[in-house]
Amino acid sequence: MLHKNYSYKIAPIDNTIEGEISVSGAKNSILPIICASLLNDKHTKLYNVPNLNDVNILLKLLEYINVSNRYIVDKEILIIDGFQTNRIEIDIMSSYTREIRYSLLLIGALLGKGVKKIKINLPGGCDFSDRPYDIHLKGFEKMGCSIIQYPQYIDITVKKELRESEIELRFPSVGATENLILGACGVKGVTILNNIAIEPEIIDLINYLRKLNVKIDFISHRRLKIDSKFKKNLNINHRIIPDRIEAISWITLATLTSKKGILIKNIDISHLFAPLLELQKIGIYIEINQNKIFVKQTNYILNSSITSNVYPYLGTDYLPLFAVLLSNANNISTIKDNIYPKRFEYLDELSKMGLRYSQKDGLSTIQGETNYISNHVKATDLRGGFATLLAGIISKKETLIDNAYQIERGYANLIKKMNSIGITITKIDS
Repeated sequence: MLHKNYSYKIAPIDNTIEGEISVSGAKNSILPIICASLLNDKHTKLYNVPNLNDVNILLKLLEYINVSNRYIVDKEILIIDGFQTNRIEIDIMSSYTREIRYSLLLIGALLGKGVKKIKINLPGGCDFSDRPYDIHLKGFEKMGCSIIQYPQYIDITVKKELRESEIELRFPSVGATENLILGACGVKGVTILNNIAIEPEIIDLINYLRKLNVKIDFISHRRLKIDSKFKKNLNINHRIIPDRIEAISWITLATLTSKKGILIKNIDISHLFAPLLELQKIGIYIEINQNKIFVKQTNYILNSSITSNVYPYLGTDYLPLFAVLLSNANNISTIKDNIYPKRFEYLDELSKMGLRYSQKDGLSTIQGETNYISNHVKATDLRGGFATLLAGIISKKETLIDNAYQIERGYANLIKKMNSIGITITKIDS
């Protein structure tokens, strides 16, 4: 098991916060593309690969099914050997599958590879709300799979061959869209997916698969046609897109702390329209120069009412960051999460540090002008953990955050980046 029992100790700020930070590759892009590499008999070389706990766990799962890889961490390069197999049955009963949500995408990748029977533990990941995976499984059943769910694992069998189908997703789930695209690569014919998610990370996955000569076309805004009849096995190179949520995380930090400003590099502005618009609405001044953003501390943040929705609207992962921002606003604000209405555990942790809020029917009301105080708190999940980290940085005394492992699931080289701009964070055993 990877080491998980550690906490963050955040020292009080006693110097100027300023400098440059480069955004790492996207967590939600690298993980599905690692799974997609199983479709290739030859080498995949990936660039801009973030050094994350979830990435290391997924690579352990690849090794579990005898897929070799070489991760050159300091150069952010990952080389995955071709997955050459004649096995028609694969079990992935490793405990690592329970550590990350993206282990579920191994089902689609193995079906796309031609495996006929898969047995896999139930997935893990952030535990902040009900996150059903029935959309994945119903899609695979439409393709011709027989599925039995047990309390601890899933058993998937392809009756004969995966068949051509048209699948309607009841909700534009990112994970289900990715999984069904991967599974469709094993169909000897055409698959149509309706009501798909269209996040930038899904486009990155599609662009990777197109390099394997999988024919993927948008019929309309959320309708996709996949034809893998002409798929090839090729040595390919692919660069992972920048992490848009990490980018907004650093913008949030600069807004709250940096009088001289922070230059945030390696950003794709086209992926950030919705959160940047919300930041501008609450009075945050942002200087944009191609793939760079410069942000300074904002002394007067305007209150607002924000709501999450599916991309291209404001995503659910941004809400914990906005909660800390709006708690420093001039008046009362509201936050509503339409994707995960119960995803507000992080507010309980922030309340231990001085946040005043109330909640009713999935709507959280945030009081402004919060003076955060240091305390001993925990990271409830990945983004909620970063929210407590922000509060700890702007509090007056030393703060301790347990379960810091959650934060490092999505922020590569976090302590090094923080230290480089003048914030001292120490990792200690819990």
